[in-house]
Amino acid sequence: MKKWLLILVAAIGLSGCGVKEKEARLPDTKGDTAISTSSSEVKSTLKPEPKLKSNLIPYLVEKKFELNDTAYSILVPSSWKDVEERDEELSVSMESPSGTEVLDISSVDRYDTEEEFQSFVDRFEEEELKSQKAMKEIVDYQGVAYQTLYYSGRSYHIIGVENLAAKFVFLETPTDYVVILLTGSADFFETNKDRLDEMIQSLVAHYTQEGEIAA
Repeated sequence: MKKWLLILVAAIGLSGCGVKEKEARLPDTKGDTAISTSSSEVKSTLKPEPKLKSNLIPYLVEKKFELNDTAYSILVPSSWKDVEERDEELSVSMESPSGTEVLDISSVDRYDTEEEFQSFVDRFEEEELKSQKAMKEIVDYQGVAYQTLYYSGRSYHIIGVENLAAKFVFLETPTDYVVILLTGSADFFETNKDRLDEMIQSLVAHYTQEGEIAA
Protein backbone atom coordinates (compact mmCIF):
# COMPACT_ATOMS: atom_id res chain seq x y z
CA MET A 1 0.00 0.00 0.00
CA LYS A 2 2.77 2.39 0.88
CA LYS A 3 4.56 1.73 -2.41
CA TRP A 4 1.45 2.64 -4.38
CA LEU A 5 1.17 5.83 -2.37
CA LEU A 6 4.78 6.78 -3.12
CA ILE A 7 4.10 6.27 -6.83
CA LEU A 8 1.03 8.48 -6.60
CA VAL A 9 2.75 11.29 -4.71
CA ALA A 10 5.70 11.23 -7.09
CA ALA A 11 3.43 11.33 -10.13
CA ILE A 12 1.14 14.16 -9.07
CA GLY A 13 3.79 16.20 -7.28
CA LEU A 14 5.98 16.77 -10.32
CA SER A 15 6.37 20.34 -11.54
CA GLY A 16 5.31 21.33 -15.04
CA CYS A 17 8.86 21.87 -16.25
CA GLY A 18 9.22 23.10 -19.78
CA VAL A 19 5.65 24.20 -20.37
CA LYS A 20 6.62 27.85 -20.35
CA GLU A 21 9.65 27.60 -22.60
CA LYS A 22 7.57 28.30 -25.69
CA GLU A 23 7.10 31.85 -24.43
CA ALA A 24 10.81 32.48 -24.95
CA ARG A 25 10.49 31.53 -28.61
CA LEU A 26 7.74 34.01 -29.41
CA PRO A 27 8.97 36.90 -31.62
CA ASP A 28 9.00 40.41 -30.22
CA THR A 29 6.57 42.43 -32.34
CA LYS A 30 6.50 45.59 -30.29
CA GLY A 31 8.75 47.45 -32.76
CA ASP A 32 6.86 46.41 -35.90
CA THR A 33 5.21 49.13 -37.98
CA ALA A 34 2.29 48.83 -40.39
CA ILE A 35 3.00 49.18 -44.12
CA SER A 36 0.54 51.52 -45.89
CA THR A 37 -0.31 52.49 -49.48
CA SER A 38 -2.09 55.58 -50.71
CA SER A 39 -5.31 53.62 -51.17
CA SER A 40 -5.40 51.32 -48.19
CA GLU A 41 -3.48 49.92 -45.27
CA VAL A 42 -2.13 46.46 -45.83
CA LYS A 43 -2.75 44.13 -42.91
CA SER A 44 -1.47 40.63 -42.57
CA THR A 45 -3.56 38.21 -40.59
CA LEU A 46 -2.03 34.88 -39.73
CA LYS A 47 -4.47 32.10 -38.90
CA PRO A 48 -2.99 29.57 -36.53
CA GLU A 49 -3.15 25.98 -37.71
CA PRO A 50 -5.45 23.78 -35.63
CA LYS A 51 -3.46 22.04 -32.90
CA LEU A 52 -3.67 18.30 -32.48
CA LYS A 53 -3.82 17.05 -28.92
CA SER A 54 -0.39 15.53 -28.32
CA ASN A 55 -1.75 13.44 -25.45
CA LEU A 56 -4.77 12.10 -27.36
CA ILE A 57 -5.03 8.30 -27.32
CA PRO A 58 -5.83 7.28 -30.94
CA TYR A 59 -6.63 3.61 -30.40
CA LEU A 60 -6.11 0.72 -28.00
CA VAL A 61 -4.50 -2.71 -28.27
CA GLU A 62 -4.69 -5.78 -26.03
CA LYS A 63 -1.99 -6.43 -23.43
CA LYS A 64 -1.71 -9.77 -21.60
CA PHE A 65 -0.15 -10.12 -18.17
CA GLU A 66 -0.38 -12.06 -14.91
CA LEU A 67 -1.46 -11.17 -11.39
CA ASN A 68 -0.57 -13.76 -8.75
CA ASP A 69 -0.45 -16.54 -11.37
CA THR A 70 -3.80 -15.52 -12.87
CA ALA A 71 -3.84 -14.58 -16.56
CA TYR A 72 -5.38 -11.18 -17.36
CA SER A 73 -5.73 -8.85 -20.31
CA ILE A 74 -6.46 -5.16 -20.66
CA LEU A 75 -6.62 -2.66 -23.52
CA VAL A 76 -3.78 -0.11 -23.50
CA PRO A 77 -2.78 2.80 -25.77
CA SER A 78 -1.03 1.44 -28.86
CA SER A 79 1.89 3.87 -28.57
CA TRP A 80 2.67 3.21 -24.90
CA LYS A 81 5.67 1.09 -23.95
CA ASP A 82 6.65 -0.97 -20.91
CA VAL A 83 8.75 0.86 -18.36
CA GLU A 84 12.20 -0.74 -18.48
CA GLU A 85 12.90 -0.63 -14.75
CA ARG A 86 9.49 -1.68 -13.45
CA ASP A 87 8.95 -1.76 -9.70
CA GLU A 88 8.77 -5.35 -8.49
CA GLU A 89 5.38 -4.74 -6.84
CA LEU A 90 3.84 -3.77 -10.19
CA SER A 91 2.65 -6.40 -12.64
CA VAL A 92 2.21 -3.74 -15.36
CA SER A 93 3.98 -0.42 -15.71
CA MET A 94 3.65 1.46 -19.01
CA GLU A 95 4.22 5.02 -20.12
CA SER A 96 3.36 7.28 -23.04
CA PRO A 97 6.06 8.24 -25.59
CA SER A 98 6.62 11.50 -23.70
CA GLY A 99 6.78 9.71 -20.35
CA THR A 100 4.26 12.13 -18.85
CA GLU A 101 1.38 9.62 -18.66
CA VAL A 102 1.72 6.31 -16.83
CA LEU A 103 -0.34 3.14 -16.28
CA ASP A 104 0.48 0.91 -13.30
CA ILE A 105 -1.35 -2.27 -12.27
CA SER A 106 -0.80 -4.17 -9.04
CA SER A 107 -2.84 -6.53 -6.89
CA VAL A 108 -3.33 -8.39 -3.63
CA ASP A 109 -4.08 -12.11 -3.77
CA ARG A 110 -7.45 -12.37 -2.06
CA TYR A 111 -6.54 -15.80 -0.72
CA ASP A 112 -3.48 -14.37 1.02
CA THR A 113 -5.39 -11.75 3.02
CA GLU A 114 -8.14 -11.98 5.59
CA GLU A 115 -9.24 -8.41 4.85
CA GLU A 116 -12.52 -7.94 3.02
CA PHE A 117 -12.42 -5.95 -0.22
CA GLN A 118 -14.48 -3.01 1.08
CA SER A 119 -12.31 -2.76 4.17
CA PHE A 120 -9.22 -2.83 1.96
CA VAL A 121 -10.52 0.11 -0.11
CA ASP A 122 -11.79 2.07 2.90
CA ARG A 123 -8.42 1.74 4.61
CA PHE A 124 -6.68 3.15 1.55
CA GLU A 125 -8.96 6.19 1.54
CA GLU A 126 -8.74 6.74 5.29
CA GLU A 127 -5.03 6.16 5.80
CA GLU A 128 -3.66 7.46 2.53
CA LEU A 129 -5.89 9.88 0.63
CA LYS A 130 -7.29 11.76 3.60
CA SER A 131 -3.88 12.14 5.21
CA GLN A 132 -2.29 13.29 1.94
CA LYS A 133 -5.02 15.88 1.47
CA ALA A 134 -4.54 17.10 5.04
CA MET A 135 -0.81 17.50 4.38
CA LYS A 136 -1.63 19.28 1.08
CA GLU A 137 0.32 16.76 -0.96
CA ILE A 138 -2.81 16.39 -3.07
CA VAL A 139 -5.41 19.08 -3.69
CA ASP A 140 -8.57 16.98 -3.55
CA TYR A 141 -10.07 13.62 -4.47
CA GLN A 142 -13.46 12.10 -5.25
CA GLY A 143 -14.43 8.47 -4.81
CA VAL A 144 -17.37 6.75 -6.51
CA ALA A 145 -18.62 3.19 -6.94
CA TYR A 146 -17.33 1.65 -10.17
CA GLN A 147 -18.69 -1.21 -12.26
CA THR A 148 -17.08 -2.87 -15.27
CA LEU A 149 -18.57 -5.55 -17.51
CA TYR A 150 -17.07 -8.17 -15.20
CA TYR A 151 -16.20 -6.68 -11.80
CA SER A 152 -17.28 -4.11 -9.27
CA GLY A 153 -15.17 -1.82 -7.15
CA ARG A 154 -14.40 1.81 -6.46
CA SER A 155 -12.75 4.61 -8.42
CA TYR A 156 -10.87 7.64 -7.08
CA HIS A 157 -10.11 10.70 -9.19
CA ILE A 158 -7.31 12.65 -7.57
CA ILE A 159 -6.40 16.26 -8.27
CA GLY A 160 -2.72 16.91 -7.78
CA VAL A 161 -0.51 19.97 -7.88
CA GLU A 162 0.74 21.75 -11.00
CA ASN A 163 -2.30 20.68 -13.08
CA LEU A 164 -1.50 17.00 -12.62
CA ALA A 165 -4.00 14.28 -11.75
CA ALA A 166 -4.34 10.58 -11.04
CA LYS A 167 -6.99 7.89 -11.12
CA PHE A 168 -7.05 4.88 -8.80
CA VAL A 169 -9.47 2.06 -9.60
CA PHE A 170 -9.95 -0.84 -7.19
CA LEU A 171 -11.62 -3.94 -8.64
CA GLU A 172 -12.53 -7.22 -6.96
CA THR A 173 -12.04 -10.28 -9.16
CA PRO A 174 -12.55 -13.93 -8.16
CA THR A 175 -8.85 -14.23 -7.29
CA ASP A 176 -7.47 -10.73 -6.65
CA TYR A 177 -7.98 -7.21 -5.39
CA VAL A 178 -6.73 -5.35 -8.48
CA VAL A 179 -5.43 -1.80 -8.30
CA ILE A 180 -5.16 0.26 -11.50
CA LEU A 181 -3.34 3.58 -11.34
CA LEU A 182 -3.32 6.14 -14.16
CA THR A 183 -1.35 9.37 -13.85
CA GLY A 184 -1.02 12.36 -16.15
CA SER A 185 -2.09 15.95 -16.60
CA ALA A 186 -5.62 17.11 -15.87
CA ASP A 187 -5.95 17.85 -19.59
CA PHE A 188 -4.97 14.27 -20.42
CA PHE A 189 -7.83 12.91 -18.32
CA GLU A 190 -10.33 15.36 -19.81
CA THR A 191 -9.24 14.71 -23.40
CA ASN A 192 -9.26 10.91 -23.05
CA LYS A 193 -12.12 10.40 -20.62
CA ASP A 194 -13.95 7.82 -22.76
CA ARG A 195 -10.77 6.05 -23.85
CA LEU A 196 -9.54 5.66 -20.28
CA ASP A 197 -12.89 4.27 -19.20
CA GLU A 198 -12.74 1.81 -22.11
CA MET A 199 -9.32 0.69 -20.89
CA ILE A 200 -10.49 -0.01 -17.35
CA GLN A 201 -13.70 -1.67 -18.54
CA SER A 202 -11.67 -4.12 -20.62
CA LEU A 203 -9.78 -5.68 -17.70
CA VAL A 204 -10.65 -9.37 -17.50
CA ALA A 205 -9.21 -12.59 -16.07
CA HIS A 206 -8.98 -15.58 -18.42
CA TYR A 207 -10.15 -19.07 -17.54
CA THR A 208 -10.19 -22.47 -19.25
CA GLN A 209 -13.39 -24.12 -20.44
CA GLU A 210 -13.36 -26.19 -17.26
CA GLY A 211 -13.59 -23.01 -15.23
CA GLU A 212 -10.01 -23.10 -14.05
CA ILE A 213 -7.66 -20.16 -14.32
CA ALA A 214 -5.96 -20.14 -17.70
CA ALA A 215 -2.17 -20.42 -17.66
